[in-house]
Amino acid sequence: MKVTNWYRNGDLDTFREFCTQNRKKLISVHMRNGPEIVKGILQNHHFEPIGAAGVFILLTTLAVHPAFYALPDIESLHYLASDHI
Repeated sequence: MKVTNWYRNGDLDTFREFCTQNRKKLISVHMRNGPEIVKGILQNHHFEPIGAAGVFILLTTLAVHPAFYALPDIESLHYLASDHI
């Protein structure tokens, strides 16, 4: 089954599955503290150790280095069907 969303109160295995299935695809990241929504290409994720878990997002097609968003700061992740940033 395709995982298209992950929410903070969700299972960590679902977080890992979301990241694996949506790698190199356009996603949005909703942050916990504030209305900020980040859109970009999910480049990679880091899960171990859990204190350093998070996602790496390419914010533009010209980006060389992805931005890192730590798991504790993320409210939810969402797959976006469009391939445009």
